[in-house]
Amino acid sequence: MYSNLNKDTLIRLTDGELEICDYVAKRRYKSNRSTGTYDPASHLKEEHSLDMLGAAAELAFIKQAGVYPKDFFSFYVRSNLTGTDTGDVTLAGKVIDVKTTTHKKGRLIVRSSKKMCDIFSFIVQLSDTEYLLKGHFPADDLLVKERFGHHKVFRQPCHIAEQKELLLRKLTYTNDGYVGITNE
Repeated sequence: MYSNLNKDTLIRLTDGELEICDYVAKRRYKSNRSTGTYDPASHLKEEHSLDMLGAAAELAFIKQAGVYPKDFFSFYVRSNLTGTDTGDVTLAGKVIDVKTTTHKKGRLIVRSSKKMCDIFSFIVQLSDTEYLLKGHFPADDLLVKERFGHHKVFRQPCHIAEQKELLLRKLTYTNDGYVGITNE
């Protein structure tokens, strides 16, 4: 069993990895804008900074999981709201969508009710090079009506899980293909 995806795992990216993330972020930004796909929070940040934040968190997760980032280098429009986001990485047949924030006390937030993945993993960016894997949450448990509503975050309703809930869950996967989340 692999234990490298434990809660509160600090992951560091090198300058070279950040350069790759910057390239990926710029390509994603250009692709999304060319089709009219916008992130509602994008007006709060510099041009491709949200794409950079997402790309860096995805690469940090993939690096820690020890898998080849084949989906990371796919440049197509990804939108949960339109159904074109198919997750960020697949481990033993389970699709994982990596969510991230720069807020140390941030919450796992998903705006769509469409189930596009099996597991959400949540990462907090601590600095340009440091990312903290806060935990995981099964999509079936997050995308329920009890978690959907106006949580004083966005103008539209969303699904939310608090960090303390993530810290109670551990993602495990093995060579023979098992991926699961257990409560600790």
